[in-house]
Formats: sequence, C-alpha cells, structure tokens
Amino acid sequence: STLFPYTTLFRSLLTSLRRMRWHSIRSRAVLLMLVALLMLLAVWHVRRRQVAFATVTTMAERERAQAHEREHLTRLTSHEMRTPLTIARGYVELLLDRETDPQQRRDLAVVDDELDRLTRVTERLVRAIRLQGGAELERVDLNLMLSQTVERWSSVADRSWVVDAHAGTVDGSAEALRSSLDTLIENSLRYTRDGDTVRLSGHRDAAWITLSVADSGTGLSRELIAVINDETTGDIEAPRDELSQTGLGLGIVRGVATTRGGRLRAGTAPEGGARLWIELPVSSPQSPFATEPPSGASGPSGPAGHSQPAGLAS
Repeated sequence: STLFPYTTLFRSLLTSLRRMRWHSIRSRAVLLMLVALLMLLAVWHVRRRQVAFATVTTMAERERAQAHEREHLTRLTSHEMRTPLTIARGYVELLLDRETDPQQRRDLAVVDDELDRLTRVTERLVRAIRLQGGAELERVDLNLMLSQTVERWSSVADRSWVVDAHAGTVDGSAEALRSSLDTLIENSLRYTRDGDTVRLSGHRDAAWITLSVADSGTGLSRELIAVINDETTGDIEAPRDELSQTGLGLGIVRGVATTRGGRLRAGTAPEGGARLWIELPVSSPQSPFATEPPSGASGPSGPAGHSQPAGLAS
C-alpha cells in the first residue's frame, strides 16, 4: 500500500512509452529517465521505512532495558534506605524505653518523629518511582485488595477501620492501585486522630468502578476540593495548612486514574471528614479484557463483601 502511488505512476509512464513512435527518441529518453528516477524514489522510500522500523525496534528494546534498570534501582533504593532507617528507629525506641529524664525523652521523641517522617518520605519516593515506570496488566480482585489494605494499615494506625467492598475484579496494575489506596489513606491519616473512622469502599455500576477512602476527620478545604476536581490542572496545588504536604502523592494517584481513562475526585464524607475516590471505567482502553462484577450480583463477595469493622490497632 505504501508503494501504490509509485506503482500507478510507473504504469502510466510505461503506457505512454508504448504509445510513442520510434522517431520521438528525445521524448522516449525523457520518459526513460523519469522511470529510472521513479524507481530510485521507490527504493529510497522502502529503505527509509526499513530504517524507521529498525529505529522504533531499537527504541522499544531500549525502553524495556530502562524499565528493567528502573525496577532494579527501585528495589535497591528501597533496601538501602529502609534498612538503616528501621535500625535507627529501633535504637531510638530502645533508648526511649530506658530513659527516665523528661528532657531526654522529649529530645528522643523528636528524633523518633523525624525518623518516622523520613521513612514515610522514602516510601512515597519508592512508590513514585514504581508507578512512573509502568506496570503489567493483571486480573486484580479489588475486594480482596481493599480488605488486605485495611489489614496492613490497622496494625500501624489506631483508627476505627471499616471496609465496604463490592467492586469485583478489574484488569490493571495491582501495584499501581495498591499504591494509590496507600496514598489516599496517608492523606486521611493526616487529618484524623486516634479513634476516628477511616472507611475504604469499592462499588461499581454499569459504567464505573469507584474506590474511595473516607474519614471522620477535619476534612479538606473547599479550595483544595475544587483543585482536585479540576481535571485541567496538572499539579494539585492549593492553599496549604500545617497538615498539607506537596500534593505530589495525589498527583500520582490522578496519573494512575487518568492512564486507565478514569479520574480522581474529592468531597465531603458522610462521616463528616474528607472523601477521596478514584473512578475507573468498567471498559478501559488500556485493557482488552472485560472486568467482572462481584459474584452473586450485588450481594456480599467473601469476607470483604460487606461493611464490617476491621479492628483497632493495639
């Protein structure tokens, strides 16, 4: 199909050449030169396509190699940064248990708080590297993911955890979805206190799958809600308070959602605090496979298929 214009023109020139009389030597010579030029153009075009295809193939191989190196760097960074932080925090906690002087305990508490903050920053950095590197599609059980996420967080944060999962399965990146939920939970924990409610829910209808994190904390400002719901903005920037951070985490969550044709939304939770949720289309251009609703229609699906408290941290 690429050489069709050349073929058509070549046939026209040959037809004209046959119709010419032998005494019109000059005209025949011109036509022969045009035919030769046309053949050279066709060969050049084919060669150019071959070079372009080879270039694309090389770029694809290079991208795969870079993705592999990026994953290796992520694992190395995770290990090299988390291990010394864990050891340092362990020693600080040991000193806190042994120290009786009030001033020394306050100083150690500051160190412990800063180490905890650095640990969270490290985890967000590693998470950002992983998400920007892309991920393979797989069948993800959203109900199970929501329950497992609550189990992980309930052991480190003293909140009243509730899970309400009726989302079924979806073809996507489990790592990206899990990291997005972790980011929304981190945001919720900043605006809640011990004993407040944090509710993870997943629902679906004919067109959309919704994964949300709601809480009974102080909530988000109207300005920040407006910025999050404005899809025309790139970075999530808004007036800050003492609990706000850079907005990078929510920006990454928005990127995960939009990559799959979805969106990030914010509002007020029924509990009175903030509600952040991801809307993903049931039929995604990223995946050629159909998603599946929860088994048993809208009824419970396994242990995560109904609203239930997930337990408090000790």
